[in-house]
Amino acid sequence: KALELDPSSDAAKRSLAEMKRATGKPEDAAVLYQELLEKDADNIPARTGLVLSFFDMGKRTDAETELTKTLETNPNNVILLAGASYWYAAANDNAKAVELAEKAIALEPRYVWSHIALARGQAGQGKLVDAERTLIKARQYGNFPTLEYEIASARLTLGLYREAAEE
Repeated sequence: KALELDPSSDAAKRSLAEMKRATGKPEDAAVLYQELLEKDADNIPARTGLVLSFFDMGKRTDAETELTKTLETNPNNVILLAGASYWYAAANDNAKAVELAEKAIALEPRYVWSHIALARGQAGQGKLVDAERTLIKARQYGNFPTLEYEIASARLTLGLYREAAEE
């Protein structure tokens, strides 16, 4: 609706793109991100969203090409590092997930999603204790239901049933 009221609003377009990606419509999101990038090729949030949309669409080669280019121009893009790390963990490329999450945490340790992505990568590598420790460490930067769930899930996997239930 906001974009209908002001079709020239980049903020509304980016918000709509984020909602499209979040609701499982990465193709629609990619179109909006590309429109934003046509106006401003240096738009970091749009570039980040486009890369993550490519991953969501299953276009891994395109996503990795754009990921490399984007990180060459902006190596401190924590949101992109964490988002890509989370995708790699979900795709069972756990070494890559751990690598990107560790970079993101080194840049900005307060971004809890990087810790969650790291823990998922570690768990995928069979490093279950490390995964739980990573999540416990993340709690110093935030405490919200998803983090509580991840900690409980890690503890359940370790066989710590009482602790998982308490979490």
